[in-house]
Amino acid sequence: MASVLAVPLLLCLLASASAARFAPADNHLLACGATAPAVLPDGRRFVPDSGCASTRLRSPAPTLPSAASSAAPQPTPLHAAARVFSCRASYDLAVRRRGYHVLRLHFYPFEPALASARFHVGAAGFLLLHNFSASAPVVKEFILPVHSDVLVLTFVPESGSNAFVNAIELVSAPDELVGDIGTLVTSSGTDQTNGLSSQVYEMLYRINVAGRKVTPFNDTLWRTWVNDERFLVSTESSNSGVWSFGGRIAYPKGSRLMTREVAPDNVYNSASFSGHGVCG
Repeated sequence: MASVLAVPLLLCLLASASAARFAPADNHLLACGATAPAVLPDGRRFVPDSGCASTRLRSPAPTLPSAASSAAPQPTPLHAAARVFSCRASYDLAVRRRGYHVLRLHFYPFEPALASARFHVGAAGFLLLHNFSASAPVVKEFILPVHSDVLVLTFVPESGSNAFVNAIELVSAPDELVGDIGTLVTSSGTDQTNGLSSQVYEMLYRINVAGRKVTPFNDTLWRTWVNDERFLVSTESSNSGVWSFGGRIAYPKGSRLMTREVAPDNVYNSASFSGHGVCG
């Protein structure tokens, strides 16, 4: 099973199942700076940001599409181009259904000028990235509440620098993904935490404990879960081990805590135990 560490400092234990198709009301998939659609192995189709009817790009100065060198193969089609901003610029993304959304920003610095860029990113009244620099490929993922019919995503370069982005995903999140009340776990015990539904969260780690890596192809919300091996400090205890289940997961009817939209089958199908406890 799995856990996600989010900001604010909350440890959210997530579990779920099979990759049943999730049909979000909002599903913006933008290939920034691209001249043609980019199709990923999971079947999703990212459209160029310059001609999307539900998206408007605003900037007082021209924005520059930048293409990667054809001599250097890119990991995915999304990494072959970028949109570069020399001054403050914003995307206006139309929202059909208000509420929580998953926002993913893809950064792949395929040239030195992009790797040295330093900038800020804000959305829906929240500062998401401050003095940010993508010196290596990274996807920054957030879960944030949207209370208007348009989400404004803003990029602000530092003085003398540029900002850039390779791709943008904005997807409606299922209601059960974030509840208003949760349990805060600390070294001294547990406590109830309220007001979670008004916060914005950044995904830091998404770990499938005792299971294999899960790719967007097998996840309801197109997430990536990594195996826990590189995070383990010690597995030498004689009182520890792994549980696995090869059958089909049955979900409680009407449950808001265990659904196919919270996590995929491969997360529920494995767990590890140590001493008298179980890590899922």
